[in-house]
Amino acid sequence: MATNQSTPPEQSPPRSSGDCAAVDHADGESARIADLRAEINDLEAELERERRRRQSVIQRYERLLDERGCEADGEQEETGRAFGELLSRLR
Repeated sequence: MATNQSTPPEQSPPRSSGDCAAVDHADGESARIADLRAEINDLEAELERERRRRQSVIQRYERLLDERGCEADGEQEETGRAFGELLSRLR
């Protein structure tokens, strides 16, 4: 009577504890990189919102100057100087 002996299924070699630590470290680094990229994206979006807000302030200020109109040359120079100072602070 013949016995049916099959070969054992292929098994991967057992992992050493160092292999697990390396995989965990790599996963941790990948997660940290993903977190940092997300944080960078958030900061860039916040920066863009701030740029838009500042540009809006500048445009409102320019409209106010146009609406108000400058009656005297001296007043116009003073307003222009103040506007220039404001722009330099906003930028």
